[in-house]
Amino acid sequence: DVRALQQLHQSYSWSWLACHMLDENPNYRSRFRCLGESYLTNRAQSRSNLFDALAHEMEFEFRFMVDRIDNGFRADLCCWDWNKRFRQLDSRRDVRVRVKSARGYQASGLIVEAGRRYCYEAGGSWQTSANAGPVGAEGDEQGWGALEGVIIDDYHLGEPFLLRNRGQFIAPSNGRLYLRCRDQWNQIADNSGDLLVVFARRR
Repeated sequence: DVRALQQLHQSYSWSWLACHMLDENPNYRSRFRCLGESYLTNRAQSRSNLFDALAHEMEFEFRFMVDRIDNGFRADLCCWDWNKRFRQLDSRRDVRVRVKSARGYQASGLIVEAGRRYCYEAGGSWQTSANAGPVGAEGDEQGWGALEGVIIDDYHLGEPFLLRNRGQFIAPSNGRLYLRCRDQWNQIADNSGDLLVVFARRR
């Protein structure tokens, strides 16, 4: 039955992709392997007991991967920092974060408010490949290597925007700010370097 085989192939492909993400992504790897070991030892644990608390994060990351997957995509490098502490900016101290070029979106630690202006400065350099020259937060002439920000609120991802070496930006929405080095999602494994980004109250 050709139709049944096609449906089985499609179902297997989606199942394989889900298992790949759960095994490669450090947010879920230990729980997924615990589930697999329980099957092998005939002491099967409830999948819901292991993963229900992470259901929203898992669904978000799976959809994020499906929208961007291509040859070379690394689920381990594109995982999201769900457990990092975030806070609003105040006059007592700045918010500092070191952003690696060989990773996807990384938690800045900063909660932003829509319409509010934020000052920032990014120092250092990184490369988008072994053959590319080092660039700062503004990237090269095509924009590759630029410092990119995005805001996530209740698992809704906003539109990405670019930052420069220093300046100000107005938050387009409420939420948590994440940062990355702009590059093709399936080509970040060969990146190197990092930037230190500092956010401060407007002076």
